[in-house]
Amino acid sequence: MVKTSRLLVWGITWLVLLSAASAQDQPPEVILIRGGAGYWPRVTAFTQELSDHGFSSRSIFGAAYALHAPRIANEYHSGQRNGPVTIIGYSSGADYACRLCGSLESRGVPVATLVLIESTLGTDVPANVDLCVNLYESRPATDWIPAFRGIPVQAVGQDTQLINLDTRSNDDLKWMTAYNHFTVASHTDTHVMLRNLLLLRQSQYLQQSQTATVPIPPSR
Repeated sequence: MVKTSRLLVWGITWLVLLSAASAQDQPPEVILIRGGAGYWPRVTAFTQELSDHGFSSRSIFGAAYALHAPRIANEYHSGQRNGPVTIIGYSSGADYACRLCGSLESRGVPVATLVLIESTLGTDVPANVDLCVNLYESRPATDWIPAFRGIPVQAVGQDTQLINLDTRSNDDLKWMTAYNHFTVASHTDTHVMLRNLLLLRQSQYLQQSQTATVPIPPSR
């Protein structure tokens, strides 16, 4: 009986490893939302970098967010999505990213990771977002002009982990102040930082999903 139980444990453990491997067969999707008029220099290079590290990314125009919400919701509810919903928005695309999250909230879809870069309007983060990282630089001389600024945001829900990071006052991110509103999202170092954040979040997701869905019975 003990031998049979141990074989069962080893069998379930092997299934866990197989499920983790198959989860990587279809790369998790990252949605990148461009700024006004589709502005985001080198976003194509960034999508390729994400692809090289196991993600499937697509860039969209901000005004088209409402067209993508039904597809994402259908994939989520039908079990077709490989991994959590991850969205990155730049400039006015950051505000559209929050609107996309709101549209997904109305469809019962949670958003695991939302990254905002230089949000121009400071649109509130909907309650269905688990983690939001908002990167911006305060510029007192031009912060009154939405097209030139990045500002902090607020979260609607208490369960959202919101991290507002002003690069001007953060020692670890001061290197970003060498670039302005129109160039910061295109720098290689910014891409590396974002990529590492997504890799960390994907690792956390895989660990949580394996622990939650595949319990290992005691060998007795």
